[in-house]
Parts: sequence; C-alpha cells; structure tokens
Amino acid sequence: MDPNLLDLQIKRDPNGIPLPILEQPIENMHIDGFLPILINVQPVTLPQFLGYTNNESEKADKTMELSQIK
Repeated sequence: MDPNLLDLQIKRDPNGIPLPILEQPIENMHIDGFLPILINVQPVTLPQFLGYTNNESEKADKTMELSQIK
C-alpha cells in the first residue's frame, strides 16, 4: 500500500478536527484497492456455520433432555 495513492475523504468540523468514525459517511466514499475475491463456495448447514461438529451437536441434544427422577 502506497500512502501517496490513498485518497482519504475525511470529514472535519469547522476547527479542522476530524469527525468521529461514526459520523464519517463511509457508504458514500469511493475507496479503490479493496476487491472481494471468492475463493471457494460451499453449502453449509446451520450447525456447521455455528461451529458444531456431529459429536458436539449430539452432546448439545443430550444436555437438553430432562433427567429421570429417582
């Protein structure tokens, strides 16, 4: 990244102080150099997306069961 090529469009208050990030109009900024690249697209189930493996999801199912009263 070459800082000379960065065209930062930072909004400032009347005193020249940069506005906080939440007040910067990021949606309207034209930022060159960042391109999304999709390398691999695979279908996924909700448990896989949440990081559960088969053993972990079985354990989670068992913990939700009620125990017997003795």
